[in-house]
Amino acid sequence: MQQTKIVVWDALMSSGKTNKIIDYMVSANKSRNLMMPNNDYFMYVSPYLSEAHRISATVSEGEAQTPVLNEDGSYAYLDEPQAELQFKHPNNKNKDGSKLTGLMSLIDARHNVVSTHTLLNSLKPEALEQCKDYTLVIDEALVAYEADYTLNIKTVNRYLENNVLALKEDGYTLQFNRHHFADLTDKPEDYDCTKDTEVEQFARDCDRGLLYKFNNKIIRKFDANILTKFKKVIIMTYMFKGSMFDLLLQQAGLEVEIEYFGKRVEDIAPLITINQDKKMNKVGDYGVDAKGNKHMKKFTLTSNHFKKERNKKQDNYNETNNKLYNHLFNMWQQREKISPERRLWTCFADDKLAISKGKGKTNRFSSKWIAFNTRATNDYMQADHLAFLVNVFIDSNFIKASSVDGIKLSQDHYATSILVQWLFRSAIRNNQPIDLYIPSERMRNLLQSWLDGNVPTYNTEDK
Repeated sequence: MQQTKIVVWDALMSSGKTNKIIDYMVSANKSRNLMMPNNDYFMYVSPYLSEAHRISATVSEGEAQTPVLNEDGSYAYLDEPQAELQFKHPNNKNKDGSKLTGLMSLIDARHNVVSTHTLLNSLKPEALEQCKDYTLVIDEALVAYEADYTLNIKTVNRYLENNVLALKEDGYTLQFNRHHFADLTDKPEDYDCTKDTEVEQFARDCDRGLLYKFNNKIIRKFDANILTKFKKVIIMTYMFKGSMFDLLLQQAGLEVEIEYFGKRVEDIAPLITINQDKKMNKVGDYGVDAKGNKHMKKFTLTSNHFKKERNKKQDNYNETNNKLYNHLFNMWQQREKISPERRLWTCFADDKLAISKGKGKTNRFSSKWIAFNTRATNDYMQADHLAFLVNVFIDSNFIKASSVDGIKLSQDHYATSILVQWLFRSAIRNNQPIDLYIPSERMRNLLQSWLDGNVPTYNTEDK
């Protein structure tokens, strides 16, 4: 029976989730029963280290954002209410030179801890036993499926040939055979023969059924059972229902409570002006079939579309990229002189240089490019002229992995969530109006549907 209470705070970005969780943690800290010291400890995980510092009120320095220490070795904190929680950051100053070891030490010593999503995924079973006194706060839903690069594909294939690895009955889930690994490496034939080797964590993830192989890609699933090791879990996100993380928790049999609050879509809809110029949007119109009719299955501005275009031209200055550069130039240089701090745009990373420069032109736009899946950052709140130049779909390998788990993902939910999260990196966070160029007909329609109050949830798409 599930003992851990899992709560989702589902609110539109800039609705005050951060202030609410700070108030929650500070209040819990003040009301802690001193006769029960193992009560109300917090582990806060965020996608970005900069956000981790903001939540903990720790002072950082340098590109590595290392916590600043006082002369006595204690942390330097800003004068913020959450400083009283004395959050600590894991570091690699230990015998293993490992941040994971540093994290486990902080948990063992019952410190409040702030870290990143990545480190949470690496928690070892022995650390999880110490988490029963902790409330886990997750800033943005965790990644349900991701590519795993622990071993290169040549090593994986070699291990398959030598029966160190095998595929289970479904043909995709990896199994690790330790006795064959011992034979291959002259290690002692026992359960811990992988200890202190490059495959130690890989083997443990195989034991838990978390690794899949699809052709030359290894996909790793988040182990939802990690959440059950905490006293309570609070997930702060938006559009949770229908997300990959939601479906993963359902697949694991975990129940969640969802609390909705904050801004409504209708509150911010008047702030968004969508570019409706047919000539500029033509580059992203739906594809057409042999008879010249629009065909929903042939999407433009997808990753495959750009890849095919790049393959035609070795220098990447293809027709699509040149058109998109010209449209940015037309909007931000010719029609109006939009200063750089007011611009924000995205495309696939491989096309960034070609679109920002144009063929034989000056590199005008690259400084204000951010990845289309950027979230949980407030560094671009002055930007009020935006260009979202991609048509987003879930990685096909993630679709395959979720299918093995019996999960049916919604492409429309995923694309809408990515787009809305990206938009809220901009001035709209401050309730300022934005102008948006979004040439993909599909993405534009999804945004308009969302603005009309149709928030997608589970997969209702025709296949």
